Amino acid sequence: IVVVQIIACIAIADCIFGFVHWLEDGYGSPSWAVIGPNVIQPNILHHFDSSHLTHHSWLYNARGPIAATAVAVVGAAALGVMPWQFTVVAALGINGNEFHMWSHRAPRNNGKIVTLIQRIGLLQSPQYHAQHHGGQKRTHYCTGTVYVNPILDKVRLWSALEMIIFWTTRVRRRPDPSLERGANRNAPTCTAVSCRPTALAL
Repeated sequence: IVVVQIIACIAIADCIFGFVHWLEDGYGSPSWAVIGPNVIQPNILHHFDSSHLTHHSWLYNARGPIAATAVAVVGAAALGVMPWQFTVVAALGINGNEFHMWSHRAPRNNGKIVTLIQRIGLLQSPQYHAQHHGGQKRTHYCTGTVYVNPILDKVRLWSALEMIIFWTTRVRRRPDPSLERGANRNAPTCTAVSCRPTALAL
């Protein structure tokens, strides 16, 4: 039973990775305070240069997940609900961008252990994750395992959520500037601290 619960925790964490990834890809403005330069702009740059994620430290990539997890932990503690399963999901969540980064590095950079875990599907390989960066970049949002995406993509979860958001708020998904003609001219520039747009029309 414990093994089943751990597997469920991994699947839940992967669903969370996918949901957050989908939000970052489709909604929010680079002009927003705090979130704009620290979340939206780096995410836009990632679609122009998928290797950008690999240029930073674990702490830099994890700063967003740490903040979100801290809020969740405080909320759970306030409610007096802190089962070990929550801790597992939280620990995986904090490392979500690290798992994502590994899917953008070559085996020689990841090492034998990470590469082995990728080969058995508990973590995504670069070849698998490349499916998200192909075409319209609107599938394979979950960046953890290889087992959750086929289910969510088959039921068209992300398209359904986008329709619900539009029907209820009239807000449309943000266009992906990396798909536009002459996209490289519109790529944002980033430093280790923040990003700024260059000719981005969003």
